[in-house]
Amino acid sequence: MPLLTVRRRCQQTDSTYNKQINNSHTAKKMLSSDVPNLRPLRLAAGLSREHLANLTGISWRTIHRWEQGANSPTVRDTKLLATVLGVSLAQILGLPEPSSEPPSEDPNGFKDRLIQLLLTELGQVGPQKPL
Repeated sequence: MPLLTVRRRCQQTDSTYNKQINNSHTAKKMLSSDVPNLRPLRLAAGLSREHLANLTGISWRTIHRWEQGANSPTVRDTKLLATVLGVSLAQILGLPEPSSEPPSEDPNGFKDRLIQLLLTELGQVGPQKPL
């Protein structure tokens, strides 16, 4: 086999390998999350990195890297951290807490106005004052 053909095949293999590596990295990045509040939450729970590592089965060095923002935990690890620290996922991810109040079914009275409009159009009810 000529040397040029071997070189081309190697380049094609390298190109395919690099694409696989990049796709794998993208997939891992999509399945990970930043945890900006990990250190304050860990300290508030009174845990050292070593103690948190023992509770979760994750190395203390990995926890340190997450706290520094060098790496990001997977979604599974983020859920585990939230459970061990006794906080919500929103807290550990630095997101606002969802409202504890149930959402109003019709905050703007849209449903009532729509019913009035339909009944008026059908001629069953005379026009009424707008809400």
